[in-house]
Amino acid sequence: WSTYTFDNQLTYNNTFGRHKINATALQSAYQNTYENYAIAALNLPYASLWYNIGTGGTVTARSSFTRNALESYMGRVNYTFNDKYLLTLTARADGASQLAPENRWAFFPSGAFAWQLGDEDFVKNLELFSDLKLRVSYGEVGNSNVAAYSTQAGLLATNYSFGVSSLAGGFAPAAIGNKDLKWERSQELNLGVNMGFLDNRISAVVEVYRRNTRDLILNQTLPTSTGFSSVVTNVGKVSNKGIEIMLNTRN
Repeated sequence: WSTYTFDNQLTYNNTFGRHKINATALQSAYQNTYENYAIAALNLPYASLWYNIGTGGTVTARSSFTRNALESYMGRVNYTFNDKYLLTLTARADGASQLAPENRWAFFPSGAFAWQLGDEDFVKNLELFSDLKLRVSYGEVGNSNVAAYSTQAGLLATNYSFGVSSLAGGFAPAAIGNKDLKWERSQELNLGVNMGFLDNRISAVVEVYRRNTRDLILNQTLPTSTGFSSVVTNVGKVSNKGIEIMLNTRN
Protein backbone atom coordinates (compact mmCIF):
# COMPACT_ATOMS: atom_id res chain seq x y z
CA TRP A 1 0.00 0.00 0.00
CA SER A 2 1.56 3.31 -1.01
CA THR A 3 0.25 6.87 -1.01
CA TYR A 4 1.95 10.10 -1.94
CA THR A 5 0.92 13.73 -2.04
CA PHE A 6 2.95 16.57 -3.55
CA ASP A 7 1.89 20.15 -2.78
CA ASN A 8 3.63 23.22 -4.16
CA GLN A 9 2.71 26.80 -3.36
CA LEU A 10 3.90 30.15 -4.70
CA THR A 11 2.78 33.44 -3.13
CA TYR A 12 3.16 37.11 -3.99
CA ASN A 13 2.40 40.14 -1.79
CA ASN A 14 2.74 43.80 -2.63
CA THR A 15 1.40 47.14 -1.40
CA PHE A 16 1.63 50.34 -3.39
CA GLY A 17 -0.25 53.41 -2.26
CA ARG A 18 -3.83 52.46 -1.44
CA HIS A 19 -3.58 49.18 -3.37
CA LYS A 20 -2.82 45.75 -1.92
CA ILE A 21 -2.34 42.58 -3.94
CA ASN A 22 -1.93 39.04 -2.68
CA ALA A 23 -1.60 36.23 -5.22
CA THR A 24 -1.28 32.48 -4.68
CA ALA A 25 -0.58 29.64 -7.10
CA LEU A 26 -1.00 26.01 -6.02
CA GLN A 27 -0.21 22.65 -7.60
CA SER A 28 -1.08 19.33 -6.01
CA ALA A 29 -0.68 15.70 -7.05
CA TYR A 30 -2.11 12.73 -5.15
CA GLN A 31 -1.93 9.01 -5.88
CA ASN A 32 -3.02 6.01 -3.87
CA THR A 33 -2.01 2.46 -4.85
CA TYR A 34 -3.12 -0.77 -3.18
CA GLU A 35 -1.73 -4.12 -4.29
CA ASN A 36 -2.47 -7.46 -2.60
CA TYR A 37 -1.37 -11.05 -3.14
CA ALA A 38 -2.47 -14.03 -1.06
CA ILE A 39 -2.14 -17.80 -1.30
CA ALA A 40 -3.57 -20.46 0.99
CA ALA A 41 -3.30 -24.23 1.29
CA LEU A 42 -5.24 -26.91 3.17
CA ASN A 43 -4.20 -30.42 4.24
CA LEU A 44 -0.43 -29.95 4.09
CA PRO A 45 1.20 -33.40 4.39
CA TYR A 46 3.92 -32.14 6.69
CA ALA A 47 4.96 -28.94 8.44
CA SER A 48 6.41 -27.24 5.39
CA LEU A 49 4.80 -23.92 6.30
CA TRP A 50 4.95 -21.61 3.26
CA TYR A 51 8.09 -23.17 1.80
CA ASN A 52 6.18 -25.81 -0.17
CA ILE A 53 2.56 -24.78 -0.33
CA GLY A 54 2.08 -26.71 -3.55
CA THR A 55 2.04 -29.98 -1.56
CA GLY A 56 -1.31 -29.05 -0.02
CA GLY A 57 -4.48 -30.85 -0.97
CA THR A 58 -6.29 -27.60 -1.80
CA VAL A 59 -4.38 -24.51 -2.92
CA THR A 60 -6.06 -21.16 -3.63
CA ALA A 61 -4.57 -17.85 -4.71
CA ARG A 62 -5.94 -14.37 -5.12
CA SER A 63 -4.65 -10.91 -5.95
CA SER A 64 -5.97 -7.38 -6.32
CA PHE A 65 -4.77 -4.01 -7.54
CA THR A 66 -6.33 -0.55 -7.17
CA ARG A 67 -4.94 2.85 -8.10
CA ASN A 68 -6.56 6.29 -8.15
CA ALA A 69 -5.02 9.71 -8.63
CA LEU A 70 -5.97 13.38 -8.47
CA GLU A 71 -4.07 16.31 -9.97
CA SER A 72 -4.99 19.93 -9.22
CA TYR A 73 -3.96 23.45 -10.20
CA MET A 74 -5.27 26.62 -8.55
CA GLY A 75 -4.66 30.35 -8.84
CA ARG A 76 -6.08 33.06 -6.57
CA VAL A 77 -5.74 36.85 -6.52
CA ASN A 78 -6.85 39.07 -3.63
CA TYR A 79 -7.06 42.80 -4.35
CA THR A 80 -7.83 45.53 -1.80
CA PHE A 81 -8.31 49.20 -2.50
CA ASN A 82 -8.20 51.77 0.28
CA ASP A 83 -8.99 49.00 2.80
CA LYS A 84 -12.66 49.39 1.80
CA TYR A 85 -13.09 47.41 -1.41
CA LEU A 86 -12.00 43.78 -1.50
CA LEU A 87 -12.02 41.53 -4.57
CA THR A 88 -11.05 37.84 -4.76
CA LEU A 89 -10.83 35.83 -7.98
CA THR A 90 -10.04 32.11 -8.01
CA ALA A 91 -9.62 29.55 -10.79
CA ARG A 92 -9.12 25.84 -10.19
CA ALA A 93 -8.68 22.82 -12.47
CA ASP A 94 -8.84 19.22 -11.24
CA GLY A 95 -8.29 15.88 -12.96
CA ALA A 96 -9.57 12.63 -11.37
CA SER A 97 -8.44 9.25 -12.70
CA GLN A 98 -11.62 7.36 -11.73
CA LEU A 99 -13.80 9.31 -14.18
CA ALA A 100 -14.21 8.75 -17.92
CA PRO A 101 -11.03 9.73 -19.84
CA GLU A 102 -12.75 12.56 -21.73
CA ASN A 103 -14.41 13.86 -18.52
CA ARG A 104 -11.54 13.63 -16.02
CA TRP A 105 -10.66 17.32 -16.09
CA ALA A 106 -12.99 20.08 -14.92
CA PHE A 107 -12.64 23.83 -14.38
CA PHE A 108 -14.08 25.55 -11.28
CA PRO A 109 -14.11 29.38 -11.09
CA SER A 110 -15.13 31.54 -8.15
CA GLY A 111 -15.17 35.18 -7.14
CA ALA A 112 -16.07 37.36 -4.18
CA PHE A 113 -16.49 41.09 -3.54
CA ALA A 114 -16.81 42.91 -0.22
CA TRP A 115 -17.51 46.57 0.52
CA GLN A 116 -16.55 47.99 3.92
CA LEU A 117 -19.51 50.36 4.07
CA GLY A 118 -18.81 51.26 7.68
CA ASP A 119 -15.75 53.27 6.56
CA GLU A 120 -17.74 55.49 4.19
CA ASP A 121 -18.45 59.01 5.42
CA PHE A 122 -22.16 58.85 4.59
CA VAL A 123 -22.47 55.81 6.91
CA LYS A 124 -20.31 57.30 9.67
CA ASN A 125 -22.53 60.39 9.68
CA LEU A 126 -25.50 58.21 10.60
CA GLU A 127 -23.81 57.39 13.95
CA LEU A 128 -25.72 54.09 13.93
CA PHE A 129 -23.29 51.40 12.82
CA SER A 130 -19.94 50.60 14.37
CA ASP A 131 -19.40 48.08 11.56
CA LEU A 132 -21.17 47.57 8.25
CA LYS A 133 -19.96 45.31 5.46
CA LEU A 134 -21.66 43.99 2.32
CA ARG A 135 -20.49 40.75 0.68
CA VAL A 136 -21.35 38.85 -2.50
CA SER A 137 -19.71 35.67 -3.75
CA TYR A 138 -20.15 33.02 -6.41
CA GLY A 139 -18.28 29.76 -6.75
CA GLU A 140 -18.27 26.31 -8.29
CA VAL A 141 -16.94 23.10 -6.74
CA GLY A 142 -16.87 19.49 -7.88
CA ASN A 143 -17.22 15.98 -6.49
CA SER A 144 -15.47 12.93 -7.96
CA ASN A 145 -16.01 10.58 -5.01
CA VAL A 146 -16.54 7.27 -6.82
CA ALA A 147 -14.69 3.99 -6.62
CA ALA A 148 -11.76 3.42 -8.93
CA TYR A 149 -12.61 1.78 -12.27
CA SER A 150 -16.30 2.69 -12.02
CA THR A 151 -16.17 3.40 -15.75
CA GLN A 152 -15.22 -0.22 -16.52
CA ALA A 153 -17.26 -3.41 -16.42
CA GLY A 154 -16.09 -6.13 -14.04
CA LEU A 155 -15.84 -9.92 -14.33
CA LEU A 156 -16.48 -12.56 -11.70
CA ALA A 157 -15.26 -16.17 -11.72
CA THR A 158 -18.10 -18.68 -11.93
CA ASN A 159 -18.93 -22.24 -13.04
CA TYR A 160 -20.99 -23.24 -16.06
CA SER A 161 -22.94 -26.46 -16.55
CA PHE A 162 -23.36 -27.90 -20.04
CA GLY A 163 -25.69 -30.74 -19.08
CA VAL A 164 -22.95 -33.01 -17.79
CA SER A 165 -22.02 -33.97 -14.29
CA SER A 166 -18.89 -31.84 -14.21
CA LEU A 167 -18.77 -28.04 -14.19
CA ALA A 168 -16.65 -25.84 -16.41
CA GLY A 169 -14.96 -22.77 -14.96
CA GLY A 170 -15.39 -19.40 -16.59
CA PHE A 171 -16.30 -15.75 -16.03
CA ALA A 172 -19.47 -13.71 -16.00
CA PRO A 173 -20.10 -9.92 -15.90
CA ALA A 174 -20.07 -8.67 -12.30
CA ALA A 175 -20.81 -4.98 -12.80
CA ILE A 176 -21.75 -2.48 -15.49
CA GLY A 177 -19.26 0.26 -16.25
CA ASN A 178 -20.28 3.82 -17.08
CA LYS A 179 -18.03 5.18 -19.83
CA ASP A 180 -19.63 8.65 -19.51
CA LEU A 181 -19.03 9.19 -15.78
CA LYS A 182 -18.12 12.81 -15.01
CA TRP A 183 -17.80 15.37 -12.21
CA GLU A 184 -20.71 16.30 -10.00
CA ARG A 185 -20.83 20.12 -9.98
CA SER A 186 -22.23 22.59 -7.44
CA GLN A 187 -22.76 26.31 -8.00
CA GLU A 188 -23.44 28.65 -5.09
CA LEU A 189 -24.38 32.33 -4.90
CA ASN A 190 -24.13 34.03 -1.52
CA LEU A 191 -25.16 37.50 -0.35
CA GLY A 192 -24.21 38.67 3.14
CA VAL A 193 -24.34 41.66 5.46
CA ASN A 194 -22.21 42.15 8.62
CA MET A 195 -23.52 44.74 11.09
CA GLY A 196 -22.19 46.07 14.38
CA PHE A 197 -23.80 48.41 16.90
CA LEU A 198 -22.64 50.13 20.10
CA ASP A 199 -18.91 49.59 19.46
CA ASN A 200 -19.73 46.06 18.28
CA ARG A 201 -21.26 45.05 21.60
CA ILE A 202 -24.14 43.93 19.38
CA SER A 203 -23.31 42.30 16.06
CA ALA A 204 -25.39 40.54 13.45
CA VAL A 205 -24.72 38.56 10.28
CA VAL A 206 -27.36 37.90 7.62
CA GLU A 207 -26.66 35.40 4.82
CA VAL A 208 -28.82 34.62 1.79
CA TYR A 209 -27.66 31.71 -0.34
CA ARG A 210 -28.67 29.52 -3.25
CA ARG A 211 -26.84 26.30 -4.19
CA ASN A 212 -27.55 24.27 -7.33
CA THR A 213 -25.99 20.85 -7.82
CA ARG A 214 -26.23 18.97 -11.11
CA ASP A 215 -24.94 15.68 -12.51
CA LEU A 216 -25.32 14.04 -9.11
CA ILE A 217 -23.19 10.92 -8.68
CA LEU A 218 -25.65 8.24 -7.58
CA ASN A 219 -26.31 4.51 -7.84
CA GLN A 220 -29.18 4.35 -10.33
CA THR A 221 -31.47 1.33 -9.96
CA LEU A 222 -31.67 -0.94 -13.02
CA PRO A 223 -34.45 -3.32 -14.13
CA THR A 224 -33.90 -6.86 -12.91
CA SER A 225 -34.01 -8.02 -16.54
CA THR A 226 -30.52 -6.52 -17.01
CA GLY A 227 -29.07 -8.92 -14.47
CA PHE A 228 -27.70 -6.07 -12.37
CA SER A 229 -29.17 -4.07 -9.51
CA SER A 230 -27.59 -0.64 -10.16
CA VAL A 231 -24.96 1.40 -11.99
CA VAL A 232 -22.99 4.47 -10.90
CA THR A 233 -24.07 7.40 -13.05
CA ASN A 234 -24.67 11.16 -13.19
CA VAL A 235 -28.36 11.73 -12.75
CA GLY A 236 -30.62 14.46 -11.38
CA LYS A 237 -30.12 17.84 -9.78
CA VAL A 238 -30.70 19.42 -6.37
CA SER A 239 -31.37 23.03 -5.40
CA ASN A 240 -30.93 24.46 -1.88
CA LYS A 241 -31.69 28.01 -0.81
CA GLY A 242 -32.16 29.75 2.48
CA ILE A 243 -31.46 32.58 4.90
CA GLU A 244 -29.16 32.39 7.92
CA ILE A 245 -29.19 34.97 10.70
CA MET A 246 -26.68 35.13 13.58
CA LEU A 247 -26.93 37.59 16.47
CA ASN A 248 -24.20 38.10 19.06
CA THR A 249 -24.22 40.36 22.13
CA ARG A 250 -21.67 41.24 24.82
CA ASN A 251 -23.64 42.34 27.86
